[in-house]
Amino acid sequence: MRLKGLVALMLSLFVLAGVALAAGAAVTLTNSSDWQLDHLYLSGDEKDTWGPDLLGDELVAAGGTAKLADVACAPHDVKIVDNAGKECVLKAVDVCGKENKWELTKEAVAACAAPAEAPAK
Repeated sequence: MRLKGLVALMLSLFVLAGVALAAGAAVTLTNSSDWQLDHLYLSGDEKDTWGPDLLGDELVAAGGTAKLADVACAPHDVKIVDNAGKECVLKAVDVCGKENKWELTKEAVAACAAPAEAPAK
């Protein structure tokens, strides 16, 4: 009887551990870019669909921070949208970074701010 109780307890602990792991991480975003972030979306690396806006109603000013909840720690494509509606897509970003901290730098969004190159003739 004790063995059955111990097995049931161990199974419960494994289930609870799985739920905790599946919940994702809380990530602190530091916006070191010049963009005000009005929206932030994640997509699995190389996927064609975007998840929900992780900022919700929150805006993240240049130099500001935000907490992103329930983030899977894996490479993501990230779409940010500024206050003028300009979009920037960053490919294969490790948003959990070091110790669940991610810094969006000026260099990361520089390609989005640069004028498009003219096609070669």
